Amino acid sequence: MKRLLVWLNVSVVVLTIGYAAWQFNNATQALAQTAVQKVAVQAQQHIAKAPAATVLTGTPVRLVIPSLAIDLPVTAGKFDSSQRTWHVDDRIVDFIPATSPLSNTQGSMFLYGHNANNVLGKTNNLKIGDEAYVYTDNGHVFSYTFGSAVVVKPTDTSVLNGLNLGQPGFKLMTCVGLWDQDRRIMTFNLKDSA
Repeated sequence: MKRLLVWLNVSVVVLTIGYAAWQFNNATQALAQTAVQKVAVQAQQHIAKAPAATVLTGTPVRLVIPSLAIDLPVTAGKFDSSQRTWHVDDRIVDFIPATSPLSNTQGSMFLYGHNANNVLGKTNNLKIGDEAYVYTDNGHVFSYTFGSAVVVKPTDTSVLNGLNLGQPGFKLMTCVGLWDQDRRIMTFNLKDSA
């Protein structure tokens, strides 16, 4: 009987701690969502106030996807020629420098990051029309809408073809699959810029 009482007391403590952790996680996610929504409003206001410009370009430094509470720094990716792989940072998004710069006239930049919840893991919840904002090193803000996604094998480099041509936008890649064996390529189309 004594063992049963000890077991019940331990169970109650474990359940109480688990519930408190769950509540804390929900509160933290709600705060993050609110903060990212404020950033989205600021980006929309910045774009609305900006005078019309003919050509805007820039190097990305920040990616914000409000619907998923994603707000991450962006840096230039590094290619390891000995391993023939691109370095992937743990808590940021990288871009391939050889692809088109962000532009409001043509071409798509290629961004990539880990399939982890603190990076791009939540992008599997994107819905057509969801907005994304990319901030540049020279003060521009580009607004995009999510258009489509395709899953490819890591050896399929055709996704890199024609990035410097066509409508302005960006491609976003992360791993997908039970063992992250495939790559999900998401296409975002330019909505506005300032």
